[in-house]
Amino acid sequence: MLISLLTVILSTNLCFAAPTITSITPTSGPVGGGTEVTVYGTGFVDGTNVYIGWCQATVTYVAPDGTSLKCTTSSCSAGVGDVVVSNPDNQSATLKDAFTYFANIIYVNKNDSTCDGKKPCYTSIQDAINRPGSGYNILKSGGTYTEPISLNESKTVTLKGGWDSSFKNQSETTILRNAPKAPQGSITLQMLRIIP
Repeated sequence: MLISLLTVILSTNLCFAAPTITSITPTSGPVGGGTEVTVYGTGFVDGTNVYIGWCQATVTYVAPDGTSLKCTTSSCSAGVGDVVVSNPDNQSATLKDAFTYFANIIYVNKNDSTCDGKKPCYTSIQDAINRPGSGYNILKSGGTYTEPISLNESKTVTLKGGWDSSFKNQSETTILRNAPKAPQGSITLQMLRIIP
């Protein structure tokens, strides 16, 4: 009787070390969700909840040593938000302004004209740039692109490289053989290497 009572007391008073967050990867993803994010730090345990921005993510894996976890973003509104990890005992950690949800997305995969079901989809970066409108985030799968790239109208675009073929993970580096030119407008590059 004493042993079972002691077991109940111990099991209902479990305490965990407070979590910490050191970094995350990737640091941005589309507003539609589905981005697989790895959070690094300490003190992560099973049953941990994660909020990326103001939306709860789905935790898919917690490392046995508690130094990393993987989660998938849910649909959320555009903007920059904190990453919050909360353990079952309500101790939490926050990494301020750590993740950006972006909208106005175009997908580019030179090897897959369907972009794993994502739309709008192009096999050419230049065709994506030429799409009418401004302020697009053009997500490109990893690999090497040899086409010349030029922005010839007054608008802004951001080229975000390094995505896998499902556009869920941003970890590779996309290589461009030709440096993008912008006689008009503005091109911002992320996760890209220019190697002539």
